[in-house]
Amino acid sequence: MADALSSAIVAQSPCAVTAWWERRLTIMAAICLAGAAAARILSGIGQPLWLDEAWTGAIVAHADLRGLLHRIYLDPNAPLYYLLMYGWSLLFGLSDLALRTPSILFGIATPLLVWRTATPGLALEERLTWAVVLASWFPGIWYATDARCYALLLFLCTGQTLAYARLIATPGMRRAFGWTAWSTLAILTHYDAGFLALCQGLFYLAVHRRAALRTWPAALLFLPAAGWIAWHLPRLAEFARPEVAWYARLGPGDLPGILDFFFAPRMVPLGLAVLAVVALLVRPRPSPAQRPRAGGNLVPVTIIAAGLAAGGIVVALGFARPSFTLRYLIPVAPAVLLGLVLAMGSVARRWGVVWPATMAICLCGGLMATWGIASQPRHYSFEPAAADLAAAGTRRLAFAWDNPASPVLRPSQLEALGSFFFTRTGRPVAVDPVVLRPGEDANAALLRAAGTAPRTAILWLYDRSVHDTAAIATPPAIAARDPSWRCRNYGRDPIGVIACRR
Repeated sequence: MADALSSAIVAQSPCAVTAWWERRLTIMAAICLAGAAAARILSGIGQPLWLDEAWTGAIVAHADLRGLLHRIYLDPNAPLYYLLMYGWSLLFGLSDLALRTPSILFGIATPLLVWRTATPGLALEERLTWAVVLASWFPGIWYATDARCYALLLFLCTGQTLAYARLIATPGMRRAFGWTAWSTLAILTHYDAGFLALCQGLFYLAVHRRAALRTWPAALLFLPAAGWIAWHLPRLAEFARPEVAWYARLGPGDLPGILDFFFAPRMVPLGLAVLAVVALLVRPRPSPAQRPRAGGNLVPVTIIAAGLAAGGIVVALGFARPSFTLRYLIPVAPAVLLGLVLAMGSVARRWGVVWPATMAICLCGGLMATWGIASQPRHYSFEPAAADLAAAGTRRLAFAWDNPASPVLRPSQLEALGSFFFTRTGRPVAVDPVVLRPGEDANAALLRAAGTAPRTAILWLYDRSVHDTAAIATPPAIAARDPSWRCRNYGRDPIGVIACRR
């Protein structure tokens, strides 16, 4: 009986075995995507909005369209996310959950986009694993809990990369317009996405030359992004001044952190390395669906090369001037993670189990990192402080965002930020913005602004890890200077959220 069963299995057609394997791999991928989606939904619950999220709320709250465009112009970020959030907030409000929901949805949609898009040059196994690796990537999970543009940016740059794959495989006007449309939306979400579009376009020209030149009308779709950037450039120049930029220039010691951004937690590359060693030790057992890649390696290699080139430009600029933080590398994450998938694919040619094992390792790493971070409170948040001050009956607020960029902000920006949580709960306050200069006596400036009027409070936000923060030279001592004030720090060093009232 056993011999007959073995003969029956062997006699199965290759197509049946391939379908069996692909069905189980698809189920594995679906389970992983569901786990990563749950992490995105649950990890931000109960956490207050941190400072940058409060900026989002301050920009989109209580403004007509003309006022919104003015606020967007004054901000150093690209406009598309704010326009989206303005419309969203009109429908669903300004609660923490409402502001974060679009990011959660884009975070869930990104790996699904990879899964459901047939990509030239990638086998099903590679595409499913790429989707799971993207879904399990810890920064992708984390920024999907943020009311900021980065989950939208990852979604758009993933779509841009998929459109680019189709364009590289088969040049044509329709595909070129598709790629430029995705690229333009990405650039209008974050300006650094322009480096990815630039590098992809140059590789496209290098690979296809005359065929690429014939699709030049598609480049007209870049005009809206170019026009907006030209209009926004004078304001961006104010933030680009070295004394205003709040980031430090990169040094050689920062390079390991860049690798960690893509491949952390370190248990993921370690686990994949162990998996590769085991695969080399076992008897070769390729997956039943293993087949030559349609179109060869041209498409994936070009995707990865363009992504690495764009990431190199962003990093090089960070070495040249203070203009870099890790999240600015999000546009190239799909390409870099595809490189990881193809590296594991070379091992999977020997042992097919590598595909589901890679999915499991990446998911476990992403969930563990998310659990470790999500269990910690977001200290750079003044939402709890604002709630307590509002409950105490505050009607006037001396407000300072102690940051090198504050001197180039307009008073209306600081007023909108300081009043956001109060106004949202129906307890508006009059905000007196206090701009702190480097080395200034911050305590004296805030006490002077607060004066002696009743129901006045002080709110002082700072990060002492940022250069030229006034709190470095003059640590908080408001209550010591004037014992009529009671103060509480809602942050944790080096973050300060100093709330004071009489």
